[in-house]
Amino acid sequence: MAVLAIVCLTACNDDDSIFDGVDHYILSFELQKDGRLLKAIISEDSITIKAAETLSLEGASAAVVTSEHTTIEPALSTITNWNNEQTFTVTGFNGESKTYYYSVVRTRVVGSGDIVLTTQDELEAFAALEISELQGSLTIGSVTGSDSITSLEPLSGLKIITAGLVINPTFSGRNLNGMENLEQVGSIEIESVNKLQEVSFPSLRSIILGLTITKSKITSLEFPVLENVDNSITLKRNDSITQINFSSLKSIVKDFIIEGGGNAAKLTAISLPLLENIGGDMSLTSLPELELVSLPELEMASSIIIYSNEKLETIAMPKLQKSFKDLKIYSLDLLTELDVSSLSFIGGVFYLGNLPLIANVDMLGSLTTVGGKFTLNLPAVQSLEPLSSLTDVNELFLAAGFQSLTDELSSLTNVDRLTISGSEIEEGTIQRIDVSNISGLEYLRIERIYNSFVLKGPENFDGTLYLYYSNFEIEGFQEVKKLTFYGFDSSNEVTDKEIGVKKVTEDFSLNISNMTGTLSFPNLEEVGGKLNLDGRVRINMPKLKNVGVFYSKLAPAEGGTFDFPSLETIDGDCYICTKISWGYWDDINMPKLNTVTGKLTIGGYSSYYKNTTISNLDSFSALTTANAITIQYNIGLTNYSGLQNVLSSFSADQWKSIGNGYNPTYQDLLNGEWTQED
Repeated sequence: MAVLAIVCLTACNDDDSIFDGVDHYILSFELQKDGRLLKAIISEDSITIKAAETLSLEGASAAVVTSEHTTIEPALSTITNWNNEQTFTVTGFNGESKTYYYSVVRTRVVGSGDIVLTTQDELEAFAALEISELQGSLTIGSVTGSDSITSLEPLSGLKIITAGLVINPTFSGRNLNGMENLEQVGSIEIESVNKLQEVSFPSLRSIILGLTITKSKITSLEFPVLENVDNSITLKRNDSITQINFSSLKSIVKDFIIEGGGNAAKLTAISLPLLENIGGDMSLTSLPELELVSLPELEMASSIIIYSNEKLETIAMPKLQKSFKDLKIYSLDLLTELDVSSLSFIGGVFYLGNLPLIANVDMLGSLTTVGGKFTLNLPAVQSLEPLSSLTDVNELFLAAGFQSLTDELSSLTNVDRLTISGSEIEEGTIQRIDVSNISGLEYLRIERIYNSFVLKGPENFDGTLYLYYSNFEIEGFQEVKKLTFYGFDSSNEVTDKEIGVKKVTEDFSLNISNMTGTLSFPNLEEVGGKLNLDGRVRINMPKLKNVGVFYSKLAPAEGGTFDFPSLETIDGDCYICTKISWGYWDDINMPKLNTVTGKLTIGGYSSYYKNTTISNLDSFSALTTANAITIQYNIGLTNYSGLQNVLSSFSADQWKSIGNGYNPTYQDLLNGEWTQED
């Protein structure tokens, strides 16, 4: 410490009057430090020194002039740090005293411009300017080259950088000592600085344009008093970081991103105890050692994405109320605790999936609205009752257990699209799916529920019903806009199944091979669009009268009759496959069919698949109208007399007969040669 030099003088009058000893004033006060003389302003009882923010007054020497024959307490020799406020008492010869209050007023030295410092000498020369506020940017080091700057300690007087602080790779310091007094910065950017290990800004309260640190070897980040970031925090591929401290951070205007670079990432905990708002996206990904995410005060974010963190056990966001875009939490094999108990609104996609240890949805008790697709892929869950507040979902995908959808999602009244998958759910869990009270439902898909369950819907369903490899019993659904049955699977043998639908206003597609017995539609009368039949199952549609396009590759392995006894009108093309790799038909029965507005095709699927059992077309004797007819690959077919009433409805160029037992020309038929002569 510098030796304190003190000069204490007294003042007297020039006249010869008798001394009365009543004065007790400080007449002047000066400090001297490092060759600089600082004169105080004395006003009434105050002593004020003006000094630059960067100048320390510790160890300064003081010189004071007081009235004659006075004493001053405390003695100036006892004071070593003139940075601090002091109180002095001056006592006159007559015993009267006066108190003075000493203080320092700091003045800011302002510099301007974008400063680039590439060597230690340049840095020290800049520091000698004693600038405390830089109105511009400060760049330390170069992007390429050899190490050139080893220490930032000379910059300890800097408090404000209005633009960016950039630390480039040629900075070789282990820490950022010298930045401890920085209070505000436009932005901080650190990239590929391999020797820097500790980043600490103990006084920094505000970052205007964002914090970006990428591809570094930093082990710790300390921002203990940082309260606001008016842009984004982006930390990517900094795999050596083991701890971060944003303990005072309350608001991030844009994104908060921490992304590991692979299996080397070492960060174990992310805790921001005061963070309330994230205006942009939060993404925490590829952090294999991460065990804890704690955001106890977070209320809102634009979107949240947390995935591929193999050891993550706890996510605590108990006050989170809204995510204006997406919320995705998935692929976390060890996650056992997820607290989003205040969450009520998600504007976009909500995805919870591949979380094998999450066995309930108690954390979703406040959820009311999901504006996008809500995917709940949690096979260990056995009940959806905690979701009783959920009312509105754009699209809902459920791969979670429940027994009664109506009872457990009692408030759900608005869903556009609903998919329920039982592929990973314990068999027997799902017993009943009732969508009869859900308004606005446009698409309903049920997939891979192997135990028998009841599917109940409204009488008139103005949407798509898609049943995929499931063992269903249907209630309601008398009229459906679009209907698809694809595959069938059951935990026990099912010989026959009956579907009560009466009308499909648009397309009806059926593709089932793995069902024994007969699939019956005893009440079906009309398909307004395309009827597409495929597979090996036997079907029964005894009342079907009218369809749009009729396309069938349906063929049982053991043969039988392709039977549509009431079908009258096909408003489009009609294709009936009589032989394909998996099956064939012995006969066709369409005795009432009178009109095909498009092309009628009857025959084997190709020249490799020829039907051998159909010998005549007598079932088409009621047919009077067709736009064209092709008969193909029926090698047993020799009798075309069933087409006598339709021949005149199309021209010769619209007739084709190929690969059959008998292949008459159009003229042959006009000549009455309907049957092959022996």
